[in-house]
Amino acid sequence: MFFISMWLLSKSSLQSGEKDFFIPLVIRGVGLSLLFVPLTTLALSPLPPKDIAQGAGINNMMRQLGGSFGVALMTTFIARRIAYHRGILLGNFNIYNNSVQERLSTFTSGFLAKGYSSGAASKMANAAMEGVLSRQVALLSYMDAFFVVGLFLLCCVPLLALQKTPKDKPDADLSAAH
Repeated sequence: MFFISMWLLSKSSLQSGEKDFFIPLVIRGVGLSLLFVPLTTLALSPLPPKDIAQGAGINNMMRQLGGSFGVALMTTFIARRIAYHRGILLGNFNIYNNSVQERLSTFTSGFLAKGYSSGAASKMANAAMEGVLSRQVALLSYMDAFFVVGLFLLCCVPLLALQKTPKDKPDADLSAAH
């Protein structure tokens, strides 16, 4: 479910709105809620009841550390993807590209119609083109990030098969752990 939500988010566009994000975020929320309880149970089940409280603390700490490392890795990934996509898109952003000339002319005409001088209108049109480029670069970078996060989690699923399940459960009163 988490991968499906990330895949849906990786198909976003600059026209995506609140309604486009609602379903993927609901799917992600349900998927994560179905993930954490079994993972916590898997982590704590081999522990004797007297150690469950400490195990839960370590489990939470590791989850927090993992989240922090994940945020740091994704921030680095997004920064690199921004540089990559900007380099690719700038290759097409030149005066010989008809689409760029038309868009720049439209912006310039719009600023001239609002009463700006020719020089100011030209500078503002260039700034508007930079804004268009920046939005597109950010979108492409975040689309890549959503897909990579989903793919990473999907690749982790087979690792659950390597998890050893305890053969004998420690028999004790679980209320002693609370």
